[in-house]
Amino acid sequence: MRKKSVLLFLIAFHVFLLSVANAQLIRFAPLPMVAEGEMEKNFQPFRYYLSTITGAEVEMVHFQSYRNLLVGLIDDQIDLAFLGPLPYVILTQQDPSYVPVVRFNNRDGCATYTCSLVSFDSNESRLNGNVLPLIALTESMSTCGYLATEQLLQRYHASLDDLPYYYTGKHSECALDVLRDNAQFAGMKTSLAYQYQNLGLRIVATSDPFPGFLLLANPRTLDAETICKIRTSLLALKPYNFSGDDTVTANWGEMIRYGAISVQSSDYDVIREMLDMSTLPQGDL
Repeated sequence: MRKKSVLLFLIAFHVFLLSVANAQLIRFAPLPMVAEGEMEKNFQPFRYYLSTITGAEVEMVHFQSYRNLLVGLIDDQIDLAFLGPLPYVILTQQDPSYVPVVRFNNRDGCATYTCSLVSFDSNESRLNGNVLPLIALTESMSTCGYLATEQLLQRYHASLDDLPYYYTGKHSECALDVLRDNAQFAGMKTSLAYQYQNLGLRIVATSDPFPGFLLLANPRTLDAETICKIRTSLLALKPYNFSGDDTVTANWGEMIRYGAISVQSSDYDVIREMLDMSTLPQGDL
C-alpha cells in the first residue's frame, strides 16, 4: 500500500513538473518612455491582468531604447509590446505580419494623443533670435521626437535642419532638461508635459491628434487563440461605463487605464504619410 502511495505521488509530481515545463510564458515589453521604475509602476498591474486572462506567466521585459525593443520583436524575443504610432509604422514597414491587438483611449475617452513643443518660459521669440536654441528630443523613433517636433517648429518658420538638437532617450528627461536649462525647447507627449507644469514647464504649441498607442502581438511566438483572448478581454473592459471595470484598471498606468478600442493597421496611415514627407535623417531610423 505504501509503495502504491509513493508511486502515485511520483506520478503526480511528474505530471506537475511537466505542466510547469509546458506553461506558456508571455514576454511583454512596454515602450521605454520614462524611467524603468516608473514603467514598472505603470505596467505591473497590467501584466498581472494579462496573466489572469491568459492563464500564462507574463514576464515584463525592459529595453533601454525604442530601437532595441523593435530589434527584440524582430528577433522573436518579445510576444507582446506596448508601442507608439511611429515605432509601430517603422516595425511594420520591415514586417507587416505583426498583429495590432487594441488601441488605448486617453483620459478623455478618445484613442488619440498629441505631442507638444515645451519651454521653461514659453518665449516663442527665442526661436527666431540671434542665438539658436537647443532642442531636446525624446527618441529618434518616437512620434513626439523628430517627426512631430519638426512639424511644430515649422509653425514658427523654424526647422530642426537649422537648429541644434539631441536625444535624451525619455520624455521625462526632455522635460527635466528644459527645467534645468540644458535645452531651451523640447518635444514630448502632451499628457506627460502636464505633469511638469507645476515646476514651470510651459506648453508652447501642440500637434493635431495622432492615433493612440497600441498593444501589438508577435504572431510567430503567440498563438491566435491567445491573441484573440487578450483582444476580447481588453475590448470588454469599459472603465467609463461600469464601476467594476474602473476598479480593474484603477492602478494601471495613465496611458492604458481608460479602456481600448478596435485597431486596424490603416489607422496609422497618417503617420506613414508624415514619414514619407519628413526630412527625418535616415541615420535616425
